Amino acid sequence: MISDRVDVRWQPAATIAVCAAFAALFQSGVFAQIAAQPSSCAISGIVAAARAPLPENQGGTIGSYETDLVVPDLKRDTIKLSSVVLGTQLQPAATNDRNPLVRSGRELVPNVTHVVSRGQHLYFYYEVYDPAPAAAGGSSSRGVKVVTSIAFFRGRVRAFETPAVEATELTAPDRKTAVFQFDLPAASLPAGLYTCQVNVVDDAAGTFTFPRLQLYVRR
Repeated sequence: MISDRVDVRWQPAATIAVCAAFAALFQSGVFAQIAAQPSSCAISGIVAAARAPLPENQGGTIGSYETDLVVPDLKRDTIKLSSVVLGTQLQPAATNDRNPLVRSGRELVPNVTHVVSRGQHLYFYYEVYDPAPAAAGGSSSRGVKVVTSIAFFRGRVRAFETPAVEATELTAPDRKTAVFQFDLPAASLPAGLYTCQVNVVDDAAGTFTFPRLQLYVRR
């Protein structure tokens, strides 16, 4: 497997074309072997708040995938929520403070297709940035009250929902971040297509968000 880490730093201007930056990466030869064997590429950088399509499906080859790159507006969003990362694999990795998917010597490998088999585990990872402070208590650390759960719908029917998890303090105080991780056996879900809804409520601020993604569980 090819594995590359590419650092891309864009200026924080609304006129930046995110797609052009990714197209330049492809033309530079970083992904020259992508058609020959499986590959993964982690890309980090600074971009303005935006939504832009990533044109990875132009060749129509097997394994190509097209999705949107979403950069949240941390000044205007009611709940400052990261992308919801879904994976089915944890691999050994060295400590890397710049990669939030690396924890306790293991790295979560994102599953970009959201297609899983019932023999796999579903690993969810997401972060809430700068949640509102909760009522002052006896602790000297900053308290918060963020409640989250994940529900799986088939059509209009809720097929399964995880127990709610509540964060009462920041997981990463240096980044003012509450981190959430779920580990769910895919065997908990019958085979089929699901709409996965991530419920996040900042109880102290009285705000909420319910991002959704599609998930297909194979037999």
